[in-house]
Amino acid sequence: MLKEEVTVAWYVRGQMLGLAFFDGEQILRVLFLILLGGIVVLTVISVFLVKSFKGRFGNRAYWFAPVPFVVAAGSLYFWYWTDRPMSGPPDVLVGADAVSFMESKIGSGSDFGYWGLAFFNGKLYVSTNLGLLEIESGNISKLYRFQRRYSVVSGPWPDAADKLLWVEDEQARGLASFDGTKWTRVPMPSGLVPNPGSLPQFVGNARGFWAVVGGSVWRWNSDGAAWVPENTPKPPSPGEGVIGVMPLGGQLLFIERHELLPFLVRPNEEFKSDTVVVLDSSWREVRSEPGLRFMVDSSAVTDDAGYICTTTGDILRVTTQQIAKIDTPGECEALAPSSGKLVAGFRRKGIYEYQGDKWYVRAAHPYPSGEGSYWSHLAVDGAELSYAITGKPVVDRTASSGRDMEFTRDAPTSLWVLRGAEFQQVIVGRP
Repeated sequence: MLKEEVTVAWYVRGQMLGLAFFDGEQILRVLFLILLGGIVVLTVISVFLVKSFKGRFGNRAYWFAPVPFVVAAGSLYFWYWTDRPMSGPPDVLVGADAVSFMESKIGSGSDFGYWGLAFFNGKLYVSTNLGLLEIESGNISKLYRFQRRYSVVSGPWPDAADKLLWVEDEQARGLASFDGTKWTRVPMPSGLVPNPGSLPQFVGNARGFWAVVGGSVWRWNSDGAAWVPENTPKPPSPGEGVIGVMPLGGQLLFIERHELLPFLVRPNEEFKSDTVVVLDSSWREVRSEPGLRFMVDSSAVTDDAGYICTTTGDILRVTTQQIAKIDTPGECEALAPSSGKLVAGFRRKGIYEYQGDKWYVRAAHPYPSGEGSYWSHLAVDGAELSYAITGKPVVDRTASSGRDMEFTRDAPTSLWVLRGAEFQQVIVGRP
């Protein structure tokens, strides 16, 4: 059971990059066989060339022996050179061309998914494993392809302080910012320590834009066009450290993880709780309600507080003085700030806005059954609202045996935008 849970993360990463899924031993075995087979084939060709030309050139025919290896090396170098990551602006497919491309990829069996949503300059941007979608009036207007082969994009993250939209180009392992007209490549800030279970995180508000990478925290300096390190709490022990930040008022709150392998924690099992720390005259931990233990799934910041959606579906309200659980209509799936207030999606229940310690319905849930396992994403901009779910790969127990694991999905992958009082599905391709 534990191995099945661990391998899901590697499966998702491989499918996003368009790769077949293998475990570690399988990869080594396949690479060894490919290398051995290549050497055997090249050797056979070398012997054939020498024998074929020896009668005509004598011992000089041995000069033909390395030719197959030189050609193979040159071909590999040419393949590497042509397949190297793009470093300039993304290719842009517009309108019908974008729709046709998406249809061809999804229709051919591509393992498609949505990985984030954000409104920017009145348009909706959606990250996918085929590129960044731009949605206007519920329809695809553009597709930004950051790489010609595997254009897997994470984000997007709005940066209100600098009036930018940020994405991560997975293949290039770098960032790109968008001002509405021009894309600019930006290096990923470096991490201090590896942190299990934590991918790069980004958060912005009217005061700034921050990156959390490998336990270190950076703030974007638009004047110097560079990342500036923030004073970050020292990890309590190896493998622990900062996984997120919440800019609240004039202070920066740091979310720390202490569970080394959080993806192995089963329901109702004991674990080391995440904590939130803040710097006053010295570092101090924000006090939690007695008995409160949690692990952060996502977070958002409003005008007066930070909010955490936990891995168990609870919502916690965070200030510089206290972390407290609040009553909710149901199981939290996604959070998003809106005009200084909190908006949240609740499984099967709907989309709600939190005001004055009360929840008000914004819309019915676009996937009311809530069946299966899936990731949820929510974006809000005033009256504009978008929701997306991506079915998670789950172990197909009927087709799996021993170390040979097969995966399936028991939930759909869909994107919706709110049109009036109802959600309208955005059709991006034929499933």
